[in-house]
Amino acid sequence: MNRGIIAWFIANPIAANFLMALLIISGVVSVFNIAKQYEPEKQQDKILVSAVYPGAVPQEVEESIVVKIEERTKFIEGIEKFESTSQFSAGSVLFHLADGDDMARVLREIRSEVNAISTFPVGMESLVVQEVKNWRRLMFVQLYGEADPQTIKEITKDIRDDIAQLEGVSKAHIPWIEKYEIAIEVSPEKILQYQLSLDEIASKIRLISQNIGGGVLRSQSGDIKVYSNNKARHVHEFENLVIVQRAGRSIKLKDIATVTDTFEEKGSFFGFNGHGGEAIAIDSIGNQNDLAVSERVYAYLEQKRATLPDGIKLEVWSDNSYYLAGRLMLLVENILVGSVLIFIFIGLFLNLQLAFWVVLGVFTTISGVVALMPLDALGSISINMFSLFAFILVLGIVVDDAVIIGEGAYQECEHAGNANAETIYKGVKKVSTPAIFGVLTTILAFVPLVMLQSESSSLWNTIGIVAILCLLVSLVESKLILPSHLVGMRLQRKQDSKLSRQLQQLATHHYPRFLSNCLDNRGMVLLLFCAVFFSLYAYYKSGHIKTVLWPELPSDYINVVIKGNEGLPNRDAHLIVQDAIAALDEVEQSLFDAHGVEVVKHHLYWRQGDSDSGIFVELIKAEDRPVSTDDIIVLWREKIGMPAGVKSISIDQASSSAGPNFALSITSQSPSQLLNAAADIKQYLINTKGVMEAFDSSHGGTEQLKLAILPQGEFLGLTVSDIALQVRQSVYGIEVHRLIKGSEDTKVMLRYPKALRIEASDIDDVLIKTPAGHFVPLQQVATYHYESAVSQIQRVNGVNAIHVSAYVNDTLVSPEQVQQAVMTFFDTQIKTQYPQVAVKLSGNALEAQKTMLQMYGLFFVVTVLIYGALAIPLRSYFKPLIILLVIPLSFFGALVGHIVLDINVSLLSFMGCMALSGVVVNDSLVLMHQIYQTPNPTRAEIIRACASRFRPIFINSFTTFLGLVPLLIESNPQSLFIVPMAVSLSFGVLLSSMITLVLIPLLVSMKFNFKFNLYRTA
Repeated sequence: MNRGIIAWFIANPIAANFLMALLIISGVVSVFNIAKQYEPEKQQDKILVSAVYPGAVPQEVEESIVVKIEERTKFIEGIEKFESTSQFSAGSVLFHLADGDDMARVLREIRSEVNAISTFPVGMESLVVQEVKNWRRLMFVQLYGEADPQTIKEITKDIRDDIAQLEGVSKAHIPWIEKYEIAIEVSPEKILQYQLSLDEIASKIRLISQNIGGGVLRSQSGDIKVYSNNKARHVHEFENLVIVQRAGRSIKLKDIATVTDTFEEKGSFFGFNGHGGEAIAIDSIGNQNDLAVSERVYAYLEQKRATLPDGIKLEVWSDNSYYLAGRLMLLVENILVGSVLIFIFIGLFLNLQLAFWVVLGVFTTISGVVALMPLDALGSISINMFSLFAFILVLGIVVDDAVIIGEGAYQECEHAGNANAETIYKGVKKVSTPAIFGVLTTILAFVPLVMLQSESSSLWNTIGIVAILCLLVSLVESKLILPSHLVGMRLQRKQDSKLSRQLQQLATHHYPRFLSNCLDNRGMVLLLFCAVFFSLYAYYKSGHIKTVLWPELPSDYINVVIKGNEGLPNRDAHLIVQDAIAALDEVEQSLFDAHGVEVVKHHLYWRQGDSDSGIFVELIKAEDRPVSTDDIIVLWREKIGMPAGVKSISIDQASSSAGPNFALSITSQSPSQLLNAAADIKQYLINTKGVMEAFDSSHGGTEQLKLAILPQGEFLGLTVSDIALQVRQSVYGIEVHRLIKGSEDTKVMLRYPKALRIEASDIDDVLIKTPAGHFVPLQQVATYHYESAVSQIQRVNGVNAIHVSAYVNDTLVSPEQVQQAVMTFFDTQIKTQYPQVAVKLSGNALEAQKTMLQMYGLFFVVTVLIYGALAIPLRSYFKPLIILLVIPLSFFGALVGHIVLDINVSLLSFMGCMALSGVVVNDSLVLMHQIYQTPNPTRAEIIRACASRFRPIFINSFTTFLGLVPLLIESNPQSLFIVPMAVSLSFGVLLSSMITLVLIPLLVSMKFNFKFNLYRTA
């Protein structure tokens, strides 16, 4: 009597069916409840400390705030790197944590150290210490039209509040909102008339406009609270504040100043499709169901449009839920098409009944995995682009396991002439050991993806975990459920197809003859393998195949960053942006004339404060327009040129893989050497073949006025600090109050009228109050001169830094080749000329380098583990080495796939090779196990053993390939991101099967002890 769990399930088909139904039903239920996202949540591992110091220049922010934070926190354990930025009125320090470190502990320690600093300057606002959250942008809701800014803003805030209350919405905010301000403007004439300085007026307002609690009266009837509620909140309340009494008359603020409701003076602008407006950003985080949120937002907006005033419109733009739904459907369709292809293939070459149960087993496996994915212990995996890709990636691999079991049972049934329970059990038992260990080795091949630690590791972790779950569940399905379904399988030869008979003929006649010839000429065959191996390697290293960090993913969005020269007025910046949009209109018109199709859907532009200007363009979907995004960018770039007053213009696709594909961080303690080295490297990049644009993060000199006291000022008892403070109060202003109006901070600012704060000469007439109480014009007590100063200071790990980046056309040259050229240029010229300068990769290049270094280390560990997993079933220390030799050869099969399909090798290609190694080992293990059914196989026994495993290896390889074919032929541009990984696995498996069926029997037959005598080590 057969014993064991496999035999028990074969004898109890109801239990097998119940287990299958449980997995399928659990998966179906989970599909309706599991989170659906564009991509997994990325781990940021960053902490940001930010400070606001109104009116302070960058050097002052650096010295008085940033350096103190750096010095206090730089020795905290767990901080890998910190970057700081000092600019006008603000500074920040961004801490990068070491991979896997305790965020809560480091955050707590940074907050404690920063709060302990007691020497921050007076006037600095409270520091903000926060973890950088990884918010995913879901969509923008745009309100625009012909209405005044205040009306637009108030309606936008109401809509934002409504959206924030919708079920499932994590965050809704207005990123470019103009903040309200109450402006109190006092002219110099009024100051002289009433002999009140701005500081005195501000003190009077603060003294009068406040709420004061007067205590509690304990009366017999109960407690009575006493308080005064005199804090002004509106313009008319400020206007009626009594500032001073003169000649029995109350002088109110409105007698001295003009008080108005306005917006903050930041020199900003914003426009959408040629109109003013406000945008609401809707973000998600964690396991929020993005598709469900999108549906609720659209339903709300449909109702809200009916209530809007005439002339005001609501639009949705940059809607990532569209791409999420599209990619999910794309990958689901690919899974279904791949399954159909596998069913047809197995049905033609083996048996339709077996094909049906194998494919049903695939869906059972997928259902079981979907049921497990939401578990907290597994990280609450969502349905996203990467988890679905993992299903496609292992579709053929999962079938492999079922085919090995099914084909083993089928072969035994053919031999016995029946398909009863006993025969099925014998067939399954013969191949169960290599099948189990084969799955184990494949699981080990995916382990590196699970163990990676980086900013993008969540993407690889998702693929690795889902793939491993698929393999584990498929092991249960193929060993416990599938065998019970094969009992009673029809075996009549008349049911076999012509293709099945031809495959059998190939396995029993043609292949053995071919293998016999190879064994007779094994020296020549091995030489041929070596020749092909080294030829492909030389072809790859020669640069014929480009290597890039990430495959370029076409986007429907264009992002433009316009860096103006330092001090560029807001008016001029606005005109430059308008000219750029006019150039885009010309490009669109020319394309419409040529193709009869519009290409631009929406465009918006903005500038906040003295920052760079930006333009964001949403194009018609790629499948609906005749020209690519890159083509539009090239045409637009030619039209824009380089306007006067502009330092640089960056035009790029806006996507997760977009941005400069080459980046360096240059550091030095010497500011002059740093600037000169950065300029030389940037110029070298500009002159390098294949580099389209090069940028640096340096912010050149901006004109500023430096005050110096005159002897007359010293005689009157003034100091430079006294004069500078009063000039600042007149020009920048004094923050009298900060009110909470609705949910928004509103500053109350006291200063000179705007007309007196435009030109540099205006400060000549700023009134300075002396210690004796007299007012004198600034030109009598101080002088000033123009001085060039940086507008932003960047530091990395406490050292001044400039970041240089470039867009490299990877059809002409790979970013890695540019990187090597730049590093050679640095070593041979820059380092000699500027000895205090150091360079380091940054951005995506650094991230990829770190990922690859981890991959190499993990690959070594996994290879050792695979070796152990092979040594156990083969009961030998040397036989696994034969199998491991096949792995590097299979990688060149992946390389052939990239050559055939003409795609660049990328980081994703290497990820596919990791998965490939496990699949290759799986097939090789099955073959080796069959060869060594006898301890010392003869030549005839080796050929016979290989012939008996030809059919399952052939079917395994082709089912894996067919499972990925839909992705390989997919024309949808959204699939291009994951194609390199699929190419590596599909072509690698296809060619490695041929290598396995020839090279392994060749090496086994050579009978060497360590040195070409592996046979005797058995």
